[in-house]
Amino acid sequence: MRTDKCYRQHGEPYLAPTSEEPTVKLFVQYPTAATVLIDGVAAGVTNQSLSVSPGRYRIQVDDEDGTDPQWLEIDLAIDAPDNGIGPEALSVIRFTPRQRPINRLSPLYSLYNGFMLGQFMAVSFAAYARAGYAERRMRMQEFLDEIDAVVTLPEHPPTFGGDEYHALVADVMRAVAFESQELAELALLGLQLVIYGHLAATGDEATEVIAAEVERLRQRHGLPAPDLPSFVPELQPDGSVRIDELLSSALVYLSQAVSTLEMEPDTAFVIMPFVPPYAGYFATFYRPSLEAAGCRAFRAWGGLSNEDYCDLLLALIGRCGLVWADVSDRNPNVFYETGAAHAMGKVAVLLVHEAQVAQVPANIGHDAVMRYDPAEPDWPQRTIQVLALTVAALRLAAETGRRVRINRDGLAATLETVSKRLRGIVIPPEADDALQQGRDALRAGDSELARQLLDRAIALGSNDSDSFALRAMARFALDDAEGTIADLHEALERNESPASGLYRLRGLARNQLDENIGAEADFSRVLAHDPTDADVWFFRGMAREGLAQWADALADYEQAVARGSEHPQLQEQLVLLRGRR
Repeated sequence: MRTDKCYRQHGEPYLAPTSEEPTVKLFVQYPTAATVLIDGVAAGVTNQSLSVSPGRYRIQVDDEDGTDPQWLEIDLAIDAPDNGIGPEALSVIRFTPRQRPINRLSPLYSLYNGFMLGQFMAVSFAAYARAGYAERRMRMQEFLDEIDAVVTLPEHPPTFGGDEYHALVADVMRAVAFESQELAELALLGLQLVIYGHLAATGDEATEVIAAEVERLRQRHGLPAPDLPSFVPELQPDGSVRIDELLSSALVYLSQAVSTLEMEPDTAFVIMPFVPPYAGYFATFYRPSLEAAGCRAFRAWGGLSNEDYCDLLLALIGRCGLVWADVSDRNPNVFYETGAAHAMGKVAVLLVHEAQVAQVPANIGHDAVMRYDPAEPDWPQRTIQVLALTVAALRLAAETGRRVRINRDGLAATLETVSKRLRGIVIPPEADDALQQGRDALRAGDSELARQLLDRAIALGSNDSDSFALRAMARFALDDAEGTIADLHEALERNESPASGLYRLRGLARNQLDENIGAEADFSRVLAHDPTDADVWFFRGMAREGLAQWADALADYEQAVARGSEHPQLQEQLVLLRGRR
C-alpha cells in the first residue's frame, strides 16, 4: 500500500486502498462541507464520494455542534447497490445537524421558578401549611419533572426542621444543581428568606447565619437587597404564623427582583387553568407549540392567590414578549391575566378547547380565539405545527408596532411577504442548502445525487412546488416513473398557476406506465397552452393510440409532422396508423 491515510478495521490499523485493491464507495450526506471520520480518522469530506476497502466501520461527521445520529456503524461490501454515482458500488448514509433546543433556563425563568421552588420547600413541610401539602407537592414535582431533575417528593411531609426534612432539601437541591447551578442557588435564596422570617418570629439566633447566606446569594446574582425585617410575620396566639403573611414579603421581594431583569422577547407567559385536562397540556401541547415557534414557555405556580402574588404575575407578564392563554374554562384568573397582557400591549395567542367554544366570547379584546380539539386523530402533532406557524405570524405582525390593516389590492403582496418570512422561521437553513445543492447536481447531470439532496431538502421542510418539481425531474432521469408522478402531483397541488412543463413531464411518466387516460389529459393541457410544441403532439398521439383512438392519434401524428417534430418513432407510427385506415 502506498498512501499516508491510515484507517482502522476491526480495531487494527490499516491504510487506505490503492487503485489496485478492491474498493467500495461511500457517500456521506450532510448539509454543509464537513470532515468525514472513519473509525476516528479523517477520511475526506461530506457530499463527495470516498473510496474505502470493504469492511465494517464507524462513520462520523466532524461538527462541534453535534449530529443526528452521533455516529453510524456500517458494513461496506463489494456487492452494495450501484446508486448511479460512478462505476463502483455505492453506500449512501445521511447525517443531520443536531437540533439545537431553545434554552429554557433564561434569567427570568430561573429567578422565578428557582425562588418559588425554594419558597414551597420552606413552607410545605411546616405544621401550619400541611393542610395544603398535596397541592404544593404536586406543583413542586411538576416543576422538578419539567427540568428533568431526578428526585421524587414524599407523599407524606417529613417534620419541618428535622433530619429527614434537611436530607430531602439536600436531595432536591442536588438534583436541581445537576441541571442548573444558578437555578439551585436561586431556590436556596427563596428557601432561606422564608425560613429567616419563620425563625426570626420565634427569636431563633440562627437568623444571623441565614441573613449572611441570603446576602451572599443575592450579591452573587445581582439582585436587590431584601428588607429582612419585613419578612418577620406576627406570631399567632398559638405560636404559629399565618402562611399568607409569611409568604407576602417574599412575593413582594420577588416582584422587585423580577423588575430588575431585561424583558425577554422570546419568552411566552402561559396563562392556563391549573385543573385537568389543562394542567397536563403544558408539557404535551403548550410548550411544544411555543418552542416550535422559537419561544420559551413559562408558567406561574399555582396554590397562591393573595394580592402580592397578583402584583408578581403582572411583573412577570411585563418581562415576557408574548402571552399564551387557554380561556376554555372561563377561569377568572385567566381572564384577568389576559386583560393585563392586553393592557401592556403584549402579543396574545388565545386558545379554546373545541368542546367549550360556545361558552367563550368569539373574541377577547381584539384577538381572535383559536380552537383546538384533542379528539383529532393526529392530536397534538398537527395542532402543534399549526399553532407554531400562528405564533410566528403574530410575532411578525407585532414587529410593525401596530395592527396591520390591508386593503384588497395589497393583500396578495402582503401574504407573499408574510409567507416568505414564516418560511425563514420554520424551515432550517439546511433545507435551502440541500435544495440548492440538489438543483446544482441536476444541472450537472448527476440525477441520483440530485434526488438524494432533494430528499433531504423536502424532509427538512422545503416542501414547496419547486422542491417537488425538481425531485420529479431527477426521478424521471432515473426511470422512476411512479416517483415522478407522485412528486408532480404534489408540485401541482402546491402551485395555483403551474407551468405547462409539469404536465408535460407527468404525461411522459404516465406514458411509461401505460396510464394513457392521464397522459392524454396532461398532454392536452400542454397543447391548450402551447400548440406549437411538436413533440407533445406526438406524445399525445401515442397516448390516444394506447386508448385505441386511431383517428385522433393519426391526426396528432400529422400535426407533429407539420410542426417539425423529429421524434425517431414518428414516421413508424404514421405508417402503422395509415395502414389501419
